[in-house]
Amino acid sequence: MHRAMVVIIPQPCGPAGVTHIPVSVPRIGCLVDGVKYLEPCEVKPPADAAERRRYRHRGPTLRSLVKLAVACDSAEQLGRQLKRRYDRAQRRQGIAPPGRHRAEAELDHLIGKP
Repeated sequence: MHRAMVVIIPQPCGPAGVTHIPVSVPRIGCLVDGVKYLEPCEVKPPADAAERRRYRHRGPTLRSLVKLAVACDSAEQLGRQLKRRYDRAQRRQGIAPPGRHRAEAELDHLIGKP
């Protein structure tokens, strides 16, 4: 038996639009009717790109940037830390950051370095 139920809540989006958001709430068996209150297995996942966009990461917050700037000693160090953070985020998303490792390895191969 499920310990939660889902209620669909309307949320305004834009000047004349409304989206419906599934919200998990504690289960009360007598309220589950299949119309307003649903079982979690009855709720279909969001299919359109607009719903997926809501959960997209939007980048670093101002607070985190200020904390990083306070922790760094110079602008060069801050730039290196920001680049490191950006590259790490790209790797997490499966996007390889631009690197010179392949080019350096090819150059070493051409020169004859082991």
